[in-house]
Amino acid sequence: MPVLSNWKTPVVSAEARSLKVSLSSKSKFAKSGGIHNAIKINAIAEGAGIRTQVGCMSESRYALTALCHFVAARNNIVWFDIDASLSHAEDPVTGGIQYMGKGKWELPQVPGIGADFDPDFLKKMEKTII
Repeated sequence: MPVLSNWKTPVVSAEARSLKVSLSSKSKFAKSGGIHNAIKINAIAEGAGIRTQVGCMSESRYALTALCHFVAARNNIVWFDIDASLSHAEDPVTGGIQYMGKGKWELPQVPGIGADFDPDFLKKMEKTII
């Protein structure tokens, strides 16, 4: 998939400004305040007929699976940058999206988002009881 680097959009609505969205760059779940705000941000762009891009920071495949479901559900999201999990030393996720090579990702065909955390991985994590 192509990666968008910059747009020139002359008009940004007051609602978009209040959500701190820049229509000249990609939207990220982590920077937009989560899925709820990402849906609102995308609705503004979609209503204006603007094609958009989503991206990631350093999320696991669990979060990126949720992002891919969001991408699949929106026709105006045409570019995506979702390769953060490929650089992780360990992958704590079972199921979820699978990288098929050449910029292609495959969504799981199961109920829910189709991803979970590996119980064996979680057993190795530090625990604190409060």
